Amino acid sequence: MVQQDLELLNHIVLMKEICGNSVEWSNAYKSQWTLGAKFEEDKVVLVALDLGRGILESLRIRFLRYIEDLVKNNSDKEILEGAFNQKYGSSSGDSNRNNGLPSLKYANSVGLVKELQVLTNNVFLDFSNGARSSRFHWRRDSLKGTIYSWVIDRNCFINI
Repeated sequence: MVQQDLELLNHIVLMKEICGNSVEWSNAYKSQWTLGAKFEEDKVVLVALDLGRGILESLRIRFLRYIEDLVKNNSDKEILEGAFNQKYGSSSGDSNRNNGLPSLKYANSVGLVKELQVLTNNVFLDFSNGARSSRFHWRRDSLKGTIYSWVIDRNCFINI
């Protein structure tokens, strides 16, 4: 397989991971999800949306981790960041879960995608500009679902 084919395969795997989270694990009412692409000059902006429980409501937090979060007074933003660092498990309890979110973060960090942003429950995470990440509402059910947004341009296919 040539390098260009491997790079394309990486993008396909990433799309399957994001869409798989939206389709299979969101517990959306009547499987409400969508994928959109906006073609701009020299880049494509992709958005995946599901109207499920949201990431924070689908985490499985072990009791000791829950107590640690309480003691440290971790915010929902810090808990969501922890999910992207494999700190928590999936509420499904499946052993093959809990790799997808860290793989999305990794894809952004190595340039496979750019401008990865996630909006879920009451938190906005911007992986390209962490200073913009924040909790936007005090209630976790202020947004039922998850929105992933990312950009692919020609540089995403070079030296990966």
